[in-house]
Amino acid sequence: MPVFCAEPGCGALVASGRCKAHARAVDLARGSRHARGYSNRWARASARFRERFPLCGMRIDGRPPVMSACYESGRVTLAAVVDHVEPHRGNPVLFWSEGNWQSLCSFCHARKTAAGL
Repeated sequence: MPVFCAEPGCGALVASGRCKAHARAVDLARGSRHARGYSNRWARASARFRERFPLCGMRIDGRPPVMSACYESGRVTLAAVVDHVEPHRGNPVLFWSEGNWQSLCSFCHARKTAAGL
């Protein structure tokens, strides 16, 4: 059942979320991956982290992950991304702190991101 675009004041009907115009505006305002700090340096660092912690839900020192359905259910899934446990929001200390990283599969990462965490 169609719903109104999530952008306040927009009357467009969509399946969910925002209409194409407002979704694009949100993406543009967000900035490129490079502008958000996800550089080649990050690609190398995250690849090394996933080599050491290859499964969804793995963190340094065995700390429990945040929102890893795989870990919670005992499912063994290869990680696809390195996630920031606490969103860094441009803070370089949080961005580069391995204690703030966890390996997640694509499904768990999308679920955590959609929850705004």
